[in-house]
Amino acid sequence: MEETNSQQAVEGRIIVVGGKLEQMFLEPPEETAATWGCRIQFSDGQTVFIPDFCTRREEVQGFLDRLLGKDITADFLPDIVDDYLGEIYGL
Repeated sequence: MEETNSQQAVEGRIIVVGGKLEQMFLEPPEETAATWGCRIQFSDGQTVFIPDFCTRREEVQGFLDRLLGKDITADFLPDIVDDYLGEIYGL
């Protein structure tokens, strides 16, 4: 698992302060394909887990890098994930 962290803190605002990649394997156990998910940490202490995000590690890392230090809340994360996946897959 690879972690990304930011020491940035902006008083009174909620920002993304860190993230961690997590590899998951598809069920049943005999399947060999793996997917990548991530945990996103916010400055208010909230952590959001996104399982089964993408099959390409570098795409998930790019997503985390893009979010780091941004002024967003967890409520908007599903829309941001949809937009990012649309961007990388051309949907």
